[in-house]
Formats: sequence, structure tokens, C-alpha cells
Amino acid sequence: MQMKYFLHVLVMGILFSLHSFSQSANISYINAGLPEIRNTFNAGGGPFKVGGVEHYPYSGGVLYNHNDSAISLQTQIASTNAPNLGTAYAIKYPFKEGYHYTIQAVAWQTDPSQGAIQLVFSLINQRPDPRDSDPVTNGPVSQDHWVSLLNSPLAATYLNKDKSTRYLVNSTFDQAYNYLTVLAWQGAVDAAGSWAFIRQIAINETPPTYTLAPANINKVCGTPISQTFTVTDVYNSGKVSSYEWDLGSGNNGWLYNGAPAPQIIHTATPSLSLTADACSVTNSNIVVRVTRPGGTYTSNTAVITTTNPVTMSGPSQSCGGSSTYTVSNLTCGDVTWSLSPGAIGTLSNTTGTTTTLTTPAQNQGLTVYANVATTCLPKTLSQPVTVLTKPKNIDVWGEPVCQEGGLVQVSTFDATPGADSYNWSLQNGSGPIRDLPQHTAEILQKVGAGTHTIYVYAVNACGQSNTASFDFTVNRCSSVAASQSGNVSVAVSPNPASNVVVITAHTTNSALKASEKQDIREVRIIDKTGKLLRKQSFPAGTTSANIHVESFKPDIYILQIGDGKTFTTRKIRIAR
Repeated sequence: MQMKYFLHVLVMGILFSLHSFSQSANISYINAGLPEIRNTFNAGGGPFKVGGVEHYPYSGGVLYNHNDSAISLQTQIASTNAPNLGTAYAIKYPFKEGYHYTIQAVAWQTDPSQGAIQLVFSLINQRPDPRDSDPVTNGPVSQDHWVSLLNSPLAATYLNKDKSTRYLVNSTFDQAYNYLTVLAWQGAVDAAGSWAFIRQIAINETPPTYTLAPANINKVCGTPISQTFTVTDVYNSGKVSSYEWDLGSGNNGWLYNGAPAPQIIHTATPSLSLTADACSVTNSNIVVRVTRPGGTYTSNTAVITTTNPVTMSGPSQSCGGSSTYTVSNLTCGDVTWSLSPGAIGTLSNTTGTTTTLTTPAQNQGLTVYANVATTCLPKTLSQPVTVLTKPKNIDVWGEPVCQEGGLVQVSTFDATPGADSYNWSLQNGSGPIRDLPQHTAEILQKVGAGTHTIYVYAVNACGQSNTASFDFTVNRCSSVAASQSGNVSVAVSPNPASNVVVITAHTTNSALKASEKQDIREVRIIDKTGKLLRKQSFPAGTTSANIHVESFKPDIYILQIGDGKTFTTRKIRIAR
């Protein structure tokens, strides 16, 4: 009787498992070392091992084809027109009850136009008497020798010329088996011969696998929780005798049937319901050990996390006086307040959810602490506080730099540092020109010759300082880098500088005597507070000096250049 089976390609989903494949077989017939004769698996007394797995003849004679590096199973021969001829062999493999198996093969046939060959995989526990299956015949044999393999096939498919991988099995076995049989057969055809080829068979097994859900639980302090955990039998292995729930600790914070839950709970069902009151901590993780025939299997871990939503609010800056700090979302426990350093301010109370900080107006920093003591995840909250006063009165100073062509580019102006920000304005007949936030203002706009005023005041969160002003007069000049003085000039460049400042002195009147010409005998570097930072001396006749300033931090400095009689003052800015 002609029998047809259709293969549905099953694609496995990605399933969580704590177990890797406990055993597998990758049977490749490429360079397998089999003799290229009829009844390959009968030669030399057998059994032959391929990929470490024993192979046996079952029905008809199996050929090994070296040209195709494959097992060859003939289904029809030239002089035979009998119905349903086929060839089969057996692979010895210990299939386990309750385990999940995937089996795939690389198989094809030579010429589908002569009729499709059916490839059938079956499971057996004992090979038949050779007289029943006729495993020694050269070539295919009739259906009565292998028909039992069609009674309950594991998988079946019709072959074609495609040599791609075929996914044949994706099943969990309800009993153990010892052999996998491979049968190729074909109904009556008018053909000289039909062949099925098998190049590779891969068997992968997975033990019974169990997942625990939910995998993650967040217990919020102040909120009770009721949760049912469920074990899923991923591959439907069945036959579970018991579930052992391990809650990680005897002090796990859960309640079971209204009483504190022990560390170990046994059930006959795959679910467990637990509760926890508002102020319980449940940081112990949960795993389940599932017992069934063949052993005990451990599920994934359900991770239990407790969080405390308590927060503290209050200002991070104070201008002196009183500021209020509050702890919110507190339902379990008490609060204790403290200060560090404690001498800067005082707290209205040291317990409760609210306190008031009182501080004098002074530029200092402190931290307010709220220690939350609770049975449900204690924590300490903190808020750094900067205590400020409004900026002190400031001063401003600067110096213009000449620019050829009668216009003047205003150089850097400086105000007393220390405030959060500064508001600058340069005023002439047309009003403010530019505002800057830094204590150093580098006005980049060009202004005409004449008298101008620059204004600045400092600002922070507590107020603003006085408004300081600086009047300066800009005259026309003929040199960008030099400030003229009579018949001599002293040039400082570059300005701003980063590593080296070059000071050059030269006369502008060639008729001067040598004794009247400018030279450099001494250079002093002074900071804005008037402190002498460096003094260097030079021999008579020095007209150019390199001053190294790599060690000075970026800022404004005063250069005093002496010729042995008088000093000329220049301002230099160091920037990097």
C-alpha cells in the first residue's frame, strides 16, 4: 500500500533553559572511512562507528558513495518493477524518556523525475531478526521487510535534488528508545534505478527544562504585594512528582498561607502563591527543583528586589536664614536629621519628616543628612548646601591697546574675582556695547579715540554687588604692539601669552647718543594684588629678553621693565 507522509519544517523558538545539551551526535559521512561496497555496514563483521555512533544494517544493502561523500540507499533497480522497494539502516543512540530532541539531516535524491523517494525516520528498541528484515540483500528489498517502520514514523519527507539541511524532528519522547532507523523507499516506477543520499545527521538532546515566572519582582517598601509564581514545563516532559521551592533564606520576608514562609516549600502543583506586608524586605531569590523520573531539574532563578522610594527635598543653596527640608514617600520607619559640619547651622528638630535649617550669611558649605531607619531597606539621604552672601564690593581696572589707523581695540579689563557671574557694559555716546559674564572682560569691538567708561557688577544667587566703573582715554597711535614714551618704546608680545613673553626695547630717534638709548636691565612680574612673583636681571645693552611664564597660572599680571633708572609698566595676560 502506497503511504505518504508530509514533513512540516518546525522552527524552534528561543526558550530559556538552565541546561545545555547533555548529549549530542553529529554524524558526518564525509571521509567516514566506510568501504565502498554493497552492504557497507555488514562488511568486516561491524558494527561500524561514524562520529562515534554505531551503525547497523536493517533492510537491504547500504552503499557508501565516495564521490558524493554520502550513504546511498537504493529504492528501485533496473530489472525490478515490484512495488515499494526500499533500503534502511539503524543508528544506535540512547534516546531518553522526557528529553527533547531535534534531528536534522542533509539528504537528497538523484533524479526526482523518476518519482519522489520518501525518507522516513523511526524509533525502535530492538533490531529485528535478520531473517525478517533481510539486511544482507544487495540493493533494496520489498515492503514486507521494513513495513513496521511505517507504523509510527517519527518524521518523513519526500526528497528532491536540494542538498540543504532538512529539519526533521522537534519532539519530546514519552519513552526511551535505543535506535533511530533511516528508511528510503519508493513505489513501483519504470526506472533503471533511484537513489537517496544522506551526507549528515545531527541529533541534539535537551533534558527536561523548567522556567519560573515571573523572573523578576520588585517589592516597594510601603506597598504590600501578592504574587503567584508558576513553573512551566518547556518541552512538556510531564510525569513530575514534586516541586521544591527554595526561597533562599528562612528569613525571606514572604508569608505563605498567612504565616512566615520557611526556606523550603514542597508542592504537588507547579504554582506557589506568596504575600508580603508593606514593610517586609523580600530580597531572597527563588528557585524551584522539579523531580520527575530520571532526576531532579532546577529552574531559572526568580530575582526579588526591594526598593525604598523615600526621597529628600530642599534647596541646595542658602543666603542665610531658614530653609526647609522634607523626606517624602516614607511609610515604614523613622527619620533622624543631622548636619555636617554641625557648627555652621542649626536644625529646628532632629526627628520627623520635616526640619528647618537656619544658617548665618557666610560663604561656606555643609550637608544635611536624613537617616531613614526602617525594617524595609534603611537608607541615608543627603543634600549638600552652599551658604552664600551677596558679592562684596568690587573694583575694576584695565588698559587700552593702540591700533593703527586711528581706531582702538579695547584690551582686557578685570574685576575683583569670586562671584558667580559678572555683568559688564562699555558705554560711550551710543550706550552699552557688550555684556559678559566673566570677571575678565575682553572687549573685541573697536572703538574710536576718546574717553570711554566700562561698568561691571558681580551677581550670585543672593544678590549683586556695587557697580564699579573705570574711565579710560584712547589716543591715536602708530603701533599695535608698542606703547610709545618719548624717543623710546617697549614692546611686549605675544599678548596674551602662554609660554614665553618677548620684551623688546628700541629707540625711535637715531640721533640719540648711546648713553641715551633704551636697554633692559631688570624685569619684574607682579600679580594683581601687588605681590612680586619674579625678578630677573640682564646685562647693560640688552634690548630683547625672553621671559618664561609656563609656571604661571592663566591670569592678568603686571610687567615692570627697568632700564637702570626708571621702570616702564606693561600688563600681560597669560592664557592657555
